[in-house]
Amino acid sequence: MTLVRTPEALKDARASLGLSADALAKIVRVEDGRTVRRWEAGEREIPGPVIVILEAAIGYLDSIKLIDTQLAMLRSGKMTSGETTSAGRIDQTDADIERLTVSRKSLVEALEILTRQPANDGSDRVHWYTLQRATPLFDPAQKDEWSIPVNRRLTGTPYRPPKGTPLIGVLCW
Repeated sequence: MTLVRTPEALKDARASLGLSADALAKIVRVEDGRTVRRWEAGEREIPGPVIVILEAAIGYLDSIKLIDTQLAMLRSGKMTSGETTSAGRIDQTDADIERLTVSRKSLVEALEILTRQPANDGSDRVHWYTLQRATPLFDPAQKDEWSIPVNRRLTGTPYRPPKGTPLIGVLCW
């Protein structure tokens, strides 16, 4: 997992995602690209929610690159997949290509959702995620951990934060 906790790592992550400072500012709902450039220069600390969003986005991007490598190897014949049974070898390369292609498509969609630009209609629609600060478990001096809560909309169970967990903010657009 790529960590985005230093100014240099933030700049590299933004470049990997193909985002300008202004585009990243819109995604994380800060005033403009100057704030992002201040984080990258080390003049201001990178906020926890920004770290979570960028680490998730870079994780998606890394997974997409890994799948692309695997697909290229499977399609070229440099790698095959299958299993050996008592009846002989069963080739599952085509099935794995299909499975990886579906996985790649899901990751690309997730990355697009995470990094999409807010609507330019002045609305305050809530994005699909909220960011929460998880309180330190043992030592209050520990650095706070940030997380994206599990979206349980698909199961019909609404997300409810654990009792006592302070909600830091909701990103809206």
